[in-house]
Amino acid sequence: MIDNDRMAEIAPLILVAVLVLGIGISLGISGLGGFLVPALLVAVLGMDSTTAVAHGLISFVVPGVIGTWLYWRKDDRPSWQVAGLLCLGTVPGLLLGRLISRTASPTVLQAILALLVLGSGIALLAQQWRTRHRPPDPRPTGQAPVIRPAVIIPTAASAGLFGGLATVLAGVGGPLITVPALIAIGLEVTPVVGAALLNSVFGVALGALALVGSVRLDPVVLIVITGAQLIGVPLGARWQDRLPPGRLIPVIAIAAMITAGWLLLRL
Repeated sequence: MIDNDRMAEIAPLILVAVLVLGIGISLGISGLGGFLVPALLVAVLGMDSTTAVAHGLISFVVPGVIGTWLYWRKDDRPSWQVAGLLCLGTVPGLLLGRLISRTASPTVLQAILALLVLGSGIALLAQQWRTRHRPPDPRPTGQAPVIRPAVIIPTAASAGLFGGLATVLAGVGGPLITVPALIAIGLEVTPVVGAALLNSVFGVALGALALVGSVRLDPVVLIVITGAQLIGVPLGARWQDRLPPGRLIPVIAIAAMITAGWLLLRL
């Protein structure tokens, strides 16, 4: 039998594991939801924001590599050019995010995390509304959109920059910015998610290296959340063709706003 004190220690980890499993599935399907991992670690386990972000970043590296490989095996595989532009913009974003994380107080960082999560939820709902009210596509079914480089290059580079900034401040936040931005200019969902996952792995690896020396990692928490994502991300990537990502967006957005409200109340 497990005594009450031991159960009180284990119960939060079990809750985090279940929720992160769901987040991993969402990441595999749409590339969205990773920003909730650090928020959960702050809200459920009481971690400070910088430590929670570091755990979220490190835990995503291996699942992100697996998810990216699964997307690159699909027929409508991502574009190397788009992924490269995202990564090019990510580097200055990571440097700026690192500068902010080193100079701001833990309270300010938690407020930034909460506001980024809240803003992300609102932005996702706005993107969903625009998608539903967009005029019908006049192109024949199956015809790929023609998008000029003058549109793709600045959009992808800018999305990568803000994604890198969000990665360090909010943890695995890149696809939350890059996926909606690239879909908004007309790129197809599956290649965009694959490119965003590749960019996310690149940003997460650099972001983790930037933070790992300044925090103390909890190996148990790291194993739990990494294991949950190792199960969830491949499942989501396999289910992506069966479940439209648009169905997940309102759920992710509402979860983001609830989590952000909880973090702000804790301040």
